Amino acid sequence: MNPPVSRLVSATVTYDDGPSKVVAVDRASLVISQGETVGIIGPSGSGKTTLLNILGTLRPPTSGDVYFQGLSLSDVRVGERRVLRLAKMGFVFQQLRLIPTLSAIENVELPMVLASAPSKLREGRASAFIDAVGLSGKEHRRPNQLSVGEQQRVAVARALVNDPKLVLADEPTSQLDSSAGTEIVELILALSRKTDAAVVISTHDPAISKGLDRVYTMRDGVLSD
Repeated sequence: MNPPVSRLVSATVTYDDGPSKVVAVDRASLVISQGETVGIIGPSGSGKTTLLNILGTLRPPTSGDVYFQGLSLSDVRVGERRVLRLAKMGFVFQQLRLIPTLSAIENVELPMVLASAPSKLREGRASAFIDAVGLSGKEHRRPNQLSVGEQQRVAVARALVNDPKLVLADEPTSQLDSSAGTEIVELILALSRKTDAAVVISTHDPAISKGLDRVYTMRDGVLSD
């Protein structure tokens, strides 16, 4: 069995909503192993994004524990979490978050720039990933000069360019039709297999999760298999 990359133990997230509390994630426990592909299916507002944010150290749980490669993240300072994300995690956000003033290849390079990678390494890897996602010849276009599907491909390349151990994709197909959405998921999985990265994909569409190793459902903050 492959070693675990990420693990949640009774992770809970609550938000204050006036006089009451909203439970966004309710005592979620989950183990994700190296090279494994995991789907989280649920409607909008079910807690999927919050769950991925916990896994990606973007927000700590209100209670419970989060581990990454055996390290308890409660022992990791905020600045160290940022370094950990840059070095070992890749993110495909629902809203993409491409930098509009940067070209496609510059957006792909950005994680390596933030990680202080040498310029020659950045240029070579970014170019290779632009080719891998099928955007050769469009690398110098800015996001507004690309279709939504092409922008999504840039986001996938950016997420994987640092050879992450964990890839988190939050509703990566929500802006695409079913055919283009399937292509994006297949692209994420194909690129992640090259480095044996673990992949977690959240979606409201059960069809997207076909072919994944494990699939969980999420509703009202409760994760179940």
